[in-house]
Amino acid sequence: MGQYDTAQVCLNGHCVNSSYHTSPELNKNFCDSCGEQTIMGCLECGKEIRGYYEVEGVVSFLGYTPPDYCYNCGKPFPWLDKKMKAAVEMAELEEVLTAEEITQLKVYTKDITTDTPNAQVSAKKMNILFRKFKTNSLPAIRTLFVDIASETAKKIILDKG
Repeated sequence: MGQYDTAQVCLNGHCVNSSYHTSPELNKNFCDSCGEQTIMGCLECGKEIRGYYEVEGVVSFLGYTPPDYCYNCGKPFPWLDKKMKAAVEMAELEEVLTAEEITQLKVYTKDITTDTPNAQVSAKKMNILFRKFKTNSLPAIRTLFVDIASETAKKIILDKG
């Protein structure tokens, strides 16, 4: 049986060190990629961010991707929250959605980040809203939403399932 080390992740979601305790020489206060501050725990509940899963005697060559949600309190980590807000803001810049549609889009945005039945419905509803956007701006907007979407929602947003 193994155990999780702690991950050090910047507020934009770049993994700085997936083995904070095992490899402290890799720890940094700020991210090399974007200069943002790093954290090791959930800003809501304080639990450590789960990093590399270590099993004694086993070497893994799998990569590490920071989680989007805290395993303890279920709140989104800052990087997911930033991506969700950026996606909605990009859509708002087009000025084609009503205030009610923007409110709906915010709900759909949270829904598509996890693989649940709501994710599929919300992804489909997003596609309906996307029809209002100009053809030349839609790819950029769609890319932001696909970046945060679960695999199932991605297929629907990209019209592949």
